[in-house]
Amino acid sequence: MRADAVSVENPNTEKVSPNWARDLRMVSTWRGRKKGQKDPMKNVPVINVTECSDCETCLELCPTVFIRNKETGFIETRELEQYPEAEIYEVISYCPQNCISLEDIA
Repeated sequence: MRADAVSVENPNTEKVSPNWARDLRMVSTWRGRKKGQKDPMKNVPVINVTECSDCETCLELCPTVFIRNKETGFIETRELEQYPEAEIYEVISYCPQNCISLEDIA
C-alpha cells in the first residue's frame, strides 16, 4: 500500500491526491445519463438559405429550435446545448425544399 493513501487501519495518514485526480478537476465532467435516457443529439440542424422557400414549416413545427432573424429576414437555428431529436427529424421530413440538414458538431 502507498504511504500517501488513507487506509482503514490508519485513518490519520495524510491524504494526498494523486496527479491524475488533480488533472481531472481541470476538464469538464461526464454528466452521465439515466437508464433508458437517449444520448443528446450531437448534430445541429442547418438551413441552406439559398434553397429555402420561406414556407415557415420549420417555425411552426419546432419554434424552440428555429427562429426568424429580424435583421436578415432568414430563418436560422437557435444555439442550444442539445436539440430535440424527434422534432428535428420531423421538420426535416416535412421541409418541401429539403433544405434542412444535420451538421456534426463534434
